[in-house]
Amino acid sequence: MNARKTLYTLAGLLPLVYVLGALSACGDQRDLFPIPQARDGYSYSLSADTIQMDTLPSLHLSSTYNLRIYNPSKQTIRLKRIALRGGQERGYQMNVDGRAGTSFGNLEIAPRDSVFVFVRALLPEGSSDLPTEVKDSIIIEEQTGRERYIPIIAVRLNVERLQVLHITADTELASPRALLIEDSIVVEPGVRLLIKSPARVLMSSDAYMRINGRLEVKASADQPVRIGSLRWDQFLPRIPYTRVAGQWGGIILGSSATADLEGLHLTNSKWGIYMQERESANDETVLRLDHCRLHNISGVGISANRGLHKIHDSEISNTLASCLSLSGGRYEIERSSIINYYPWPGIRAGAAIVYRNAVDRDRIVKGISGSALYLRHCVVDGSMRLAKKADKSATGGELDISLVAPVKQEQVILRESYLRSIDYSSREGCRVEQIIYTDPKMQPDSLYMSLGVDAQKRRDYFFDFRPRSRAPFVHQSQDNQGYTDLDGRPRSTPMTYGAYEYQPKS
Repeated sequence: MNARKTLYTLAGLLPLVYVLGALSACGDQRDLFPIPQARDGYSYSLSADTIQMDTLPSLHLSSTYNLRIYNPSKQTIRLKRIALRGGQERGYQMNVDGRAGTSFGNLEIAPRDSVFVFVRALLPEGSSDLPTEVKDSIIIEEQTGRERYIPIIAVRLNVERLQVLHITADTELASPRALLIEDSIVVEPGVRLLIKSPARVLMSSDAYMRINGRLEVKASADQPVRIGSLRWDQFLPRIPYTRVAGQWGGIILGSSATADLEGLHLTNSKWGIYMQERESANDETVLRLDHCRLHNISGVGISANRGLHKIHDSEISNTLASCLSLSGGRYEIERSSIINYYPWPGIRAGAAIVYRNAVDRDRIVKGISGSALYLRHCVVDGSMRLAKKADKSATGGELDISLVAPVKQEQVILRESYLRSIDYSSREGCRVEQIIYTDPKMQPDSLYMSLGVDAQKRRDYFFDFRPRSRAPFVHQSQDNQGYTDLDGRPRSTPMTYGAYEYQPKS
């Protein structure tokens, strides 16, 4: 079963798991799930005092949110009505215990029971292309005439819908509206597509990008170009779709395509950037990433072969396969965080960085002249274990290097970095200088701001790889030549390894 099918199967089973867990428990279920007491003189209590949706594309149906109205007493209570204040005009829809409509009268709630109110949105287009709050409220009226208003809040984003964006001449894309791509973006050979800030591209479940010419992204740290999934609303309680991998295809670079990407944030795809096999010389720049973030991907982050590839001040993180699968080319990776704590169902395939100095063609593997890996001021970390042998040497880790003949001196250079890795200093063709190796006893959540759990240790799938003060790679290098980190902040002296500069709490 593929990762995406596994993901949705799990999502479908979660409610069943909760139900079976409740049925198997002993004792009164009301003790396990206590009904909150009413407050402020009301006869009922609520599961929430606000229904807060996220940003929603215009004319796109949202997920369903729910509000539960409890009767905490031993007597039946009667509500005069439950209604949407704005009716249908603002784009919200309501269902009360299985009945759709905008107003419901004379409802009874049995003792220690409850009523479900389900709400979803299909927001009409607005006059402004800027993100705009759309508000409504649910009115709950008691028999006494006392009313209570439960706010509903969503942010509408006007979108321009395109089935296919077919680029046959040099094109600059800087639309004030978000683009919703339902099928694909295709760039023909010899043609350039330039995407500039503040462009935002939303990809539907079947969408992908196919670049046969040249892709350029030009954006700043405070206004990156974002390419990601269409859905931002609720996937599971407390978990929005923006934290779910595998929701659209990714970027394919054809055999003669190139990409120069500055300020790109790509998320939630099946793959990040996949390169078809090519014949590029290893001094010809094929891919450049500068201040980019590729995150939460259900396949490989970047798969590259042949040519010169530069990754600077960037984060490639949380991929089911390797974050970087590199073969037969020349790779320069500096001041970047390659970190893999992929949290969704599936068995991780490969270390965070896998490097081969060869390309497998027709089942004949040969080392390619000029192939090299240069890694400096980086953090390479993840969930791969570092076991200990009897001789105390570490095994495993997140950096997997394999060199086949011909192996030339210093084909791999690892300098001033933090690595969850074995020591490659004794390998032919490798030079290793000033490396900080992961202490297997160190807890990962002591190194980074967030590793997918909230303050109550509940899974929230939010990852923030900015370093904490105790991280051993903070303030390690004197080499600061006016660099800025992925957030656009000036680097300190001494400089911190990885994509982010440590910032003390103010």
